[in-house]
Amino acid sequence: MHRIHFGLTACLMAFLLFSGCGGKAPEPDHSVGASLSISDVPLNECIAVEAESGAGSLVLVSNGHGWSFPDAQLIQIYGNKPACYSLRAADLQLQPEALTALNAMLSDYSETTGDRSVNVVAAWRDREMQESLYNRAVETHGEAYANAYIARPGGSEHHTGLAVDLAVWHADRSTSADFTPDGDRLWIYENCARYGYILRYPAGKENITGIAAESWHFRYVGVPHAEIMGIKGLVLEEYLDFLQGYRVDGEHLYFGEYELWYCESDAIFVPKFGEYTLSSDNRGGFIVTVKR
Repeated sequence: MHRIHFGLTACLMAFLLFSGCGGKAPEPDHSVGASLSISDVPLNECIAVEAESGAGSLVLVSNGHGWSFPDAQLIQIYGNKPACYSLRAADLQLQPEALTALNAMLSDYSETTGDRSVNVVAAWRDREMQESLYNRAVETHGEAYANAYIARPGGSEHHTGLAVDLAVWHADRSTSADFTPDGDRLWIYENCARYGYILRYPAGKENITGIAAESWHFRYVGVPHAEIMGIKGLVLEEYLDFLQGYRVDGEHLYFGEYELWYCESDAIFVPKFGEYTLSSDNRGGFIVTVKR
């Protein structure tokens, strides 16, 4: 999160006047949709900033919303993970925030269930790798299959370094099996949102995501977004549409200790004081998430 430090007086004023950009903040409320209108309050506790599309944990990447391949900070998973899960290859990489959350989730999973069979088989990919996968799928299974299961080059979430594909590693047979929501693994599906991860392509949402259901593909979107999406049963496309109803000069969305609003790319307002994150949606807008 961005951190802005300020003195005691400013801190007190910010607490009394506004928890984000104006108006009195309500008590923490985990009911999604609890909001407070600030339309009559001047935005004197906000500042306007500029930002580039493509940064942040809420970027939408699909065949309809391509990735522009900005420079992204990546970290190698091998050497930066606990021993409770395995890797298909030593060169897999993720963005640091996504890796930290993955490590926490799989550590807690292993501690809770005793299972150490989770195998991370895919993470960050460049355009060339995605093109090779897509072409191979076309040659092997046909174009219809490739379009259903493999994003086109530039349209894959793996380009962001925020997505992982999981599998089950059978050490006794040295084989890998599909990751499905049964047995101990059900814990991950039920708890991943607490760590900022979502099942990105659930069954029943294919007409929205454009990708067939994939029980193994998890995407980091961050907290509290994953939790809100889980409560409301939304995929990323739907969630970004939902957030557009909460504007900096209108109602804000409150969830626990968080406050959220949407900004157009030419009018991005963030809190002058406090802690926040700013994410592009890769559709011309930005989401501000304030920790109150």
